[in-house]
Amino acid sequence: MKRKRLIITFYAFITLLLCHFDLARPETSIPDLIDKAKPSIIHILTFDSNKKPVGNGTGFYISSDGGILTNYHVVNDSEYIVIKDLSENYLPTLIIDSNEILDIALLSLVLPNGSQVPPLKLSEKKPRVGEKIIVVGHPRGLEYTASDGMVSAIREGLVQFTAPISPGSSGSPVLNMNGEVIGIVALFLKESQNLNFAVSSKVILEKFLVLSSLRDDKFRGKPISNCRLYVTTNPEDAKIRILNIKQVFYQGIKLAAGQYHLEVSAPAYHTHKSWITMEGERHISIDLKPIPGRLYISTDPKDADIEFIGTPNSFQDGMDIDPGRYCLRISADGFQIKKECVEIKPDKGKLLFVILEPFKEPKDYYSTYEDKPTEIKSNGNNEKKIEIIERPSSTGNPDAFKWERKSQQAVNKGDWIEAIRTASVAISLDPGRPAPYINRAWAYINKGYYLKATEDCKVALLIDSSQISAYINLSNAYIGTGDYREALESARRAILLSPNNPLALNNRGLAYEHLGEIDSANNDYKSACEKGLKLACENFKKLVGYAPSEIPKMVENLIAESNLAFNRGAFEETLRLSNEALKWESENVEALTNRAAAYCGLKMLKEALEDCNKAIMLNPDYCLAYNNRGYAYELSEKIREAKLEYEISCELGCDLGCKNYQRLKFQ
Repeated sequence: MKRKRLIITFYAFITLLLCHFDLARPETSIPDLIDKAKPSIIHILTFDSNKKPVGNGTGFYISSDGGILTNYHVVNDSEYIVIKDLSENYLPTLIIDSNEILDIALLSLVLPNGSQVPPLKLSEKKPRVGEKIIVVGHPRGLEYTASDGMVSAIREGLVQFTAPISPGSSGSPVLNMNGEVIGIVALFLKESQNLNFAVSSKVILEKFLVLSSLRDDKFRGKPISNCRLYVTTNPEDAKIRILNIKQVFYQGIKLAAGQYHLEVSAPAYHTHKSWITMEGERHISIDLKPIPGRLYISTDPKDADIEFIGTPNSFQDGMDIDPGRYCLRISADGFQIKKECVEIKPDKGKLLFVILEPFKEPKDYYSTYEDKPTEIKSNGNNEKKIEIIERPSSTGNPDAFKWERKSQQAVNKGDWIEAIRTASVAISLDPGRPAPYINRAWAYINKGYYLKATEDCKVALLIDSSQISAYINLSNAYIGTGDYREALESARRAILLSPNNPLALNNRGLAYEHLGEIDSANNDYKSACEKGLKLACENFKKLVGYAPSEIPKMVENLIAESNLAFNRGAFEETLRLSNEALKWESENVEALTNRAAAYCGLKMLKEALEDCNKAIMLNPDYCLAYNNRGYAYELSEKIREAKLEYEISCELGCDLGCKNYQRLKFQ
């Protein structure tokens, strides 16, 4: 009985001993450990600014919302970074922090809302020499290659190990038998065998991640800080960069908490730089200041007087001047006054050459005389039209020029009787000069003698058919007689000789208005008004109810209303409002893009693509046009084309384009 009791006690001891050793065995086999780690390990592909491949390496998730750890040297020379995961998804990623000395870089993957990735845990313990390890990476592009070895030494923050590695293994996790990361592969010695090194996880936690303003998370599988930055700029196409990180900025960019050096720049504007602190979502608005332009004017004769029209500015050659449109009067004794208008662009020099004509030809009094009637009506005088048969010959009488100049001075003063008298004297002395006929015609028009004016204009054109003022006066005279078809033809001839002449455009507008072609009249009045003719502005306002200067604000309001209509799903209303905006500004990129969105809503995809194409042609950097073109392609079931358009839209800073791109990437 005693012996039996001893045998039972012995077996109980053996059973307890076996149970003890069973509990001490590793929980995971090597194949299971590798299979479990693979979804957390990604292949990093890097590209230059032209999107040409630069290199590749390995990285791994250290947070569930897309934090990635790799080597600094893997991503340092790249402009674009794409990761490929175990499911062969290609996803763009961004650098949010780096340390060149430690050779560590922290990346962030932009994930769809609610999506998560499986992270690896960084070990806080110092590994032991002789401890068994596994390395999983992509050496020479051979994806998910596993090798085993052991820790051979610990050297000042580096873990020396024996598992074989090759180029492309950089950034691979070195795993212990519990599946924890004890280091990240950094370098190997080519001329030696199995002398490989990894940056210790303990060092990464203490000297890198703790400085990234994410100390509370320490990347033990927890989400990184969710700070998003939105920047609106004026001008809207300004380039936005964050100087102390590598990734390309996009609206709503995800950043770690901390300080960032923001730069906003645009051609012809002063660059803005400032440090900002990110602790959560932040919206910033930055208005860039335009760089003044410079104006240089060279005149012949050199001592000509130059003065601004309508502004108090005093002209100085090479002066700094704010961007905008300016008109100047250039004059000199013995020469005709000349008016020149220039467009000054930010940070651009404008060089203007002006040659004044001597008084051998009359100056264009239309360019200096301000008080002209909008429309001239016949006073009912009974005049007989005289047929012009032959071209008058010039006598070359030098006294004729003196009387011609007197007639010009009388025209400028508005003394019509004196203008008729002095011009008639000039014509009697030398009937072969066109200027006195033109001067007398304008005086006749202002006195209401329209038939006499047409007679003088035709004589002037027989002498010199390139006289723009003669055609303009002739169109005025025909308007006075009510012959609007002839007025239209005369104005057209003037515009052929001088396409931007505001008086010719205004007269053609008057003719169109009386002929019932209101849209054509509006266009001509608007063009003439934009070129500085006040009468054209008044004619435009009389016809449509507001001035051309009010059009941009009206178009802006129409676009805003079309946005609201689209947001509530009223696509036909969006289409109507967009069409109304485009009626006034046919090349307005926002209006074209909004109309494209309305067409998409109405399933008019061909029209949508046409509007997007035109918008992109007008402004190749307008990101929303690419997004809408992508949507049109998506509705047409052209998914590849849609992805490309969304990707371009995202790269140009369109948050909606980024969301649509990510949405299609996961389909």
